[in-house]
Amino acid sequence: MINNDNLPATLDELLTRAEGMLPTAKYNMLRLYIENGRHQLAPDTATKFFELFLNGVEPEEIHRLNKAFPYEAILWSMVKYSWPQQRDEYIAKLQSTVRDKVIKAQLETTGLLTDMLSAANKHHGDKIKKFLQTGEASDLDGALNIDSVGNLLKILDGLLKVTGQSNTQKVKTENTQTLNLNVNTSKNDESMDAETAAELLSVIAKSKKKRENEK
Repeated sequence: MINNDNLPATLDELLTRAEGMLPTAKYNMLRLYIENGRHQLAPDTATKFFELFLNGVEPEEIHRLNKAFPYEAILWSMVKYSWPQQRDEYIAKLQSTVRDKVIKAQLETTGLLTDMLSAANKHHGDKIKKFLQTGEASDLDGALNIDSVGNLLKILDGLLKVTGQSNTQKVKTENTQTLNLNVNTSKNDESMDAETAAELLSVIAKSKKKRENEK
């Protein structure tokens, strides 16, 4: 997991990098450790400690959890492999990946919902249009349930929202008379006969067609 690019070629280069990365006290500790000929961490150990570092565990805590490894050796690996820079790059890549996944999921969900709406419109639209033409209740078999005032108003509310008129509470008929639809929609909705449902649906359809012609 550790990126081995741009490693310091000599101990002098490593100490120069360490001077820019570490506070003075820690830099002096590492410099003295190196000058005394001490050893750095094995690559596999450095990799394991780097994984801890990626998860927010600082060198002091890594040393506390792994007393057998000198604190200075952990600092050595942190400087040599540029742990802070690699962590920043890792986080940036992770955020980009998550963002791309979120956007992909949003697009896929939007596509699914759009397909579902198209399928519902195709499935129910012909039956409703046929009913408006014939007035035969049997033509509505399997279509959306519009046998109560409450259900009809739900359809109307959806239509108003889709057309951007969700604040509108009245629908104008073709002769500019106003049909009030502010009725009680509690669970005890009174039943609506087929003729009344057809008339109300016709009002909605004519109003929508009139608005489209006025554009």
